[in-house]
Amino acid sequence: MNDDKSALQQKGLAWSFAAVTIIISLLWWVAWFSLNKSLGAVDLLWSENVTSKLVGKAVINLTESGQLPKEIETAVTELLPLHEKLNELQKGFTDIKEELLEASLSEKGEELAKEFLLIADQYYDSLAEFFPLKREMLNYTTEYGGEYRSLEEVLTERELGHIRYVRALRKSAEERRMLVGALDYKTCGFYKWYNENLIGNEEISEIILEEVHPLHKNFHDYAAQLDKLLRENKYDQLEDWLAKADADLERLGVYHAGIRALAHENEMEIRIEFKEKLKNLQKKYDSIVRSANQLENHMEKVDLQASLDNMRKTATKSKVLLFLFAFAGVVLSVVIAYVTFSRVKAKTKELHDLTISLAASKDEIEKQSTELKEAFNELKETQAQLLQKEKMASIGQLAAGVAHEINNPVGFISSNLGTLGKYFNRYDEFIAAQTDFVNSIERDSSKEEIVKLRKKLKLDFLIEDTKDLLEESIDGTRRISEIVQSLKNFSRVDQAEFQEADLSECLESTLSVVWNEVKYKAKVIKEYGDLPLVKCFPNKLNQVFMNLLVNGVHAIEKQGEITIKSWADKDNAFVSISDTGQGIPEENLNKLFEPFFTTKDVGKGTGLGLSIVYDIVKKDHKGDIEVESEVGIGTTFTVRIPLNNESNA
Repeated sequence: MNDDKSALQQKGLAWSFAAVTIIISLLWWVAWFSLNKSLGAVDLLWSENVTSKLVGKAVINLTESGQLPKEIETAVTELLPLHEKLNELQKGFTDIKEELLEASLSEKGEELAKEFLLIADQYYDSLAEFFPLKREMLNYTTEYGGEYRSLEEVLTERELGHIRYVRALRKSAEERRMLVGALDYKTCGFYKWYNENLIGNEEISEIILEEVHPLHKNFHDYAAQLDKLLRENKYDQLEDWLAKADADLERLGVYHAGIRALAHENEMEIRIEFKEKLKNLQKKYDSIVRSANQLENHMEKVDLQASLDNMRKTATKSKVLLFLFAFAGVVLSVVIAYVTFSRVKAKTKELHDLTISLAASKDEIEKQSTELKEAFNELKETQAQLLQKEKMASIGQLAAGVAHEINNPVGFISSNLGTLGKYFNRYDEFIAAQTDFVNSIERDSSKEEIVKLRKKLKLDFLIEDTKDLLEESIDGTRRISEIVQSLKNFSRVDQAEFQEADLSECLESTLSVVWNEVKYKAKVIKEYGDLPLVKCFPNKLNQVFMNLLVNGVHAIEKQGEITIKSWADKDNAFVSISDTGQGIPEENLNKLFEPFFTTKDVGKGTGLGLSIVYDIVKKDHKGDIEVESEVGIGTTFTVRIPLNNESNA
């Protein structure tokens, strides 16, 4: 009977809770429905206001960016500020675009907004196309006389200058005295223009350098020859040189006319394309304005009054429903509270007894949990260190293999370069003898042709440059050999056992391996002492030095120094590695050698480097490692290795 009665009480209580839950759910639904209707009207009003402002800002942004093509067209040299201005305006438009896409709009409003943004994106894409065209236009301007001018103007001015120069030469011949200066071609302003400020068009630049440049140089050569003939009173030869100058002047005029025509034609094509893009850009801008007007007109037609009236009716109905459901909920809650209090009182005693029993079990569980956690951490540390050591061993074997494979081709390349150098020296001796022979021949047309051919082929330059190339190539093979030897020393695949080793050699080979990471951030200062051979595991000490050097580099933010010192006393050898990095806070010094402790960002460090260093020095070599650090000054790690040591492995 008692069990049946208890079951009936529990069933009645369950039904009461279910009724209260239903009433609360209905109250929540009514409140949510009413609030949602109200928020809909508010959101609509807010969206209209925000969207109108955003569209206005977007149109202003696009109008300002539309001024850029005119600025680009009138730019003389530097386009970077205009490009930065375009990027800044486009970034501002992107921010407006993101806000506009997040606004709550009707289906029609979203469609109009997306159409507006699509046209605006196309507008910015079109703006970016003006920069390549302007760069092509700048290919036909050049710096001359301290200002930027068109190529046509410069060539016209130079052509007049050449005519005046040749006329001055002829007048010099008539008056039997030189009336022109600048006999040395390299002092001529046009020579500097050839070598420093030629235009960017490769075709025209090539014509100027290969055709115009030599003819211009000839005028200075003619002037020098006339000056010589005048000083030697050889007036009968003057007319021959003046005739050559007239012929070159005529050829130069032809080249100048052709170059001007080619430059004008190319530049006009680009300018026509530029104007066409301006027209297309204006059409896109007109489309943007039309799209913006459509969007604003749509927002103005949104009927807010209907939404507000609907919100008032819903709120009135919700008040009545909320009152009825609330009254029913209060009555049921009182009944349920009385029944629940009676049952809770009985269950409280049972819970108290159970709590005492659980407290006893809790201590035992916590003890077992602590033991399991310690065992897990120890296993995790051991596994990570084994993986790290296995990885370093694999890297060492790979480095040794690569070094061996590189060493063979470097050997025969170095040998071949040496032999090639000897062969080239013989060619050089032969050419020098040939040159002496040609110079000993009396002046005739054949000798002049040979001399011209030698200058045209630039044999003197080729001989000197070939010597330099051979010397640089031989030096390069020597440097490759040194790097290969450092890799072999660092890997020490044949020295994995406990044996005597030179710590200075270990430091040098390790420094060579990590040099690519060190050289950009730190200046390395070496202060090696006179160290005896030390019994150790050379490959493991290489790993110690590598980890300390890499940590030192990472501690330096921009530029700094890394100092490596070594010394010994009668019982121990010492190596210290110092950096001028950020330093280590005092509260972290005691944790440095703990596994998985790191001050680097997540994903940039495992926290095992110094832990492995500590195990290699302490356990494998019975040595010691100390650290001194000051924040803002730097850090120094000092490693002590006993001279007469026995292996722990």
